[in-house]
Amino acid sequence: MAVSARRRLLRWGSWFAVGNGALMAVVGLRYLWYYFALGPSFAWIYVIIAYVGHFSALACLVFLLMVPLIALIPRPRLVLPLGVFLASAGGSLLLLGTLVFAENRYHLGVLTASLLAPETWAFLSTSSWGWPSRPCWRAGSGSAPRSPRGLEGAGPSFWASQPASLPAISST
Repeated sequence: MAVSARRRLLRWGSWFAVGNGALMAVVGLRYLWYYFALGPSFAWIYVIIAYVGHFSALACLVFLLMVPLIALIPRPRLVLPLGVFLASAGGSLLLLGTLVFAENRYHLGVLTASLLAPETWAFLSTSSWGWPSRPCWRAGSGSAPRSPRGLEGAGPSFWASQPASLPAISST
């Protein structure tokens, strides 16, 4: 019995959400380093449950956004790139959120976004091409796309190799 394209995409999307949840949880570990020492063990149990639940929900959000598209247009060449782009953009925003939290101790929001330097938006526009996109693009469409404006490898590894500078996340 052949598996339909819709079912195959839903199965891919659920496993993609699990992988994104794990990746986002690793990136989000930075939040736990800035907690004050919690006294009773019940507080740590709550923190761990909330942590796992929060990042699972963030990862499933991308999948839930893709379900209507999968139901209406079950084409891997359309769904896979969109899923990878949404997950990469979410991961980039999460990374930016951890940087803002580490520097200023507040979370990323609409007001915070208006205070960020212009270099930050350049970081977000290029880093969304980096995260897990290469292997997923190859699996879905046969070949990986070129990076915009010739910025090859302009994902987190590119930015990690640059000299440390915090003006990109400081307020203007």
